[in-house]
Amino acid sequence: MLMRRGLIAGTIAGGAALARPASAAALPPPGVLRFEVLRNGRCIGEHVVRLTQDGAIMLAAINTEIAVGLGPVTVYR
Repeated sequence: MLMRRGLIAGTIAGGAALARPASAAALPPPGVLRFEVLRNGRCIGEHVVRLTQDGAIMLAAINTEIAVGLGPVTVYR
């Protein structure tokens, strides 16, 4: 019974957090996020997210470049 109450309280709290409007303070700062794309521990590409702010609107430009090869031949891009 106690576990169920915790689950219900957590669900209500989570729903209340999602229902609040996003404020400008909650937005991440503009900038660039870079991630390596790994396959079996080897870098096969890059994922880049560029964040810019236009007033109260946050814009995200996403670019992903991946190339998987079999020897000298690229089999997936």
